Amino acid sequence: MVVKGPQPKPKREKPVWSPRSTLQAHRSTVNVLRRLEAKLTPQQRAQLRTVVGRLDRAFIEEKAELVRDTIVEIQRNKQTTPSTLLQRNVWSSLDAIGMHLDETGFTSLFTRVAPKLFRDVRLDDPRFVALEHDLVLSLLGITADQAGAYDVLRSELDWIFGFTEAEKTGACGFKYLSSRGFTFKEFFARFCGRPDRMLEIHHSPQGKATAAILIGVADCVCVFWCIPVMVLTVIALVVVGCAGC
Repeated sequence: MVVKGPQPKPKREKPVWSPRSTLQAHRSTVNVLRRLEAKLTPQQRAQLRTVVGRLDRAFIEEKAELVRDTIVEIQRNKQTTPSTLLQRNVWSSLDAIGMHLDETGFTSLFTRVAPKLFRDVRLDDPRFVALEHDLVLSLLGITADQAGAYDVLRSELDWIFGFTEAEKTGACGFKYLSSRGFTFKEFFARFCGRPDRMLEIHHSPQGKATAAILIGVADCVCVFWCIPVMVLTVIALVVVGCAGC
């Protein structure tokens, strides 16, 4: 018998990963980040809430987990197996997230508020780096002792945020973010090392991008809990992606 009419969509399984417990464990740092929103005008704060409300949470969670699972597979087999197809899968997911941020109006507002939130705040504050490291460990489901196997040692994140702090006022920092026509779609298309199989390059500035991408997608999920946490890491992702070669 053929059933006519619209069929219910299959129920999506609940995501395996949530940042909630990690954010709660770093409650004092999260509160410091939340207080940065006081730098914004009431209109900008309201606009942020509006554009975040437009984001498809299930879609972002799904893509973040796909990036995670694919990078884990790349890392597990990086010594023995070419990973060109897997890398394409990573970029495809990042492109999808970027286009979603652009299409919902998030990007346009992000480029205006990011400099206002963090221009006079050190991006490499040890409290922020500790939070981000625990978020990426939680995303991967590993302990700090296992971080080296996935290129996400604390020292990697120290480098990323130190580099971002040093470069944030340069051509790949707030000037780039605030440039006319900036979109995440275009940014990911030009990401440092993308044409050169970046995810297979280790122990170099480009190799840091693996960790930057992981914390970036983790914090895209965090936007539904604390917007400045996401803004902080996306600034770092943009700087590394632009200036990291």
